[in-house]
Amino acid sequence: MPPRRSRNGNHARTTAFGRKYPNLQRALLLSCEASPFLLLATIAAGAGIWKRPMWQRAILWRLALWSFLSRWLLVGFAITTSWNDWGREDRQERDEERDEEHRNQVRRELQEQLERNQNHDRIWQEAQQQLERQQERLRQLQDMEQRRIRIQDQLLNHMQDEPHEDAEHGED
Repeated sequence: MPPRRSRNGNHARTTAFGRKYPNLQRALLLSCEASPFLLLATIAAGAGIWKRPMWQRAILWRLALWSFLSRWLLVGFAITTSWNDWGREDRQERDEERDEEHRNQVRRELQEQLERNQNHDRIWQEAQQQLERQQERLRQLQDMEQRRIRIQDQLLNHMQDEPHEDAEHGED
């Protein structure tokens, strides 16, 4: 995998191929830049090709053909290799963004669930406190009812004792 693309605009010729094979890219660019001159030199040398011996003519034509074909073979190789890497960074960035969105969504859902749980805990505590207050109030009412019954019993006992006392006082 080639190094990540730099964000500065200094390298106009930087490609995925160039980042992965920087030396080969420089050689390709040099051959692309130098091959027209080599081709012209070959043509100029070829102007006197018929005056040369056969072995020189064969070498010159092979050099001319090689300088022309190698340029396009190397450029084709560079384009094909770059093509394989084109869009890979974009896909990776999209995947990273999608993963980050998914993580954020999961975090939000967990936070909401935590808040709901805390809300339920708070409601549960309030219900427990209210239940305890009602139980305390019920105990107070039961105590009051028991006091009322005792007072009523005392009053009845006192009333039952009074007619007897009145009868004793009435005889005197």
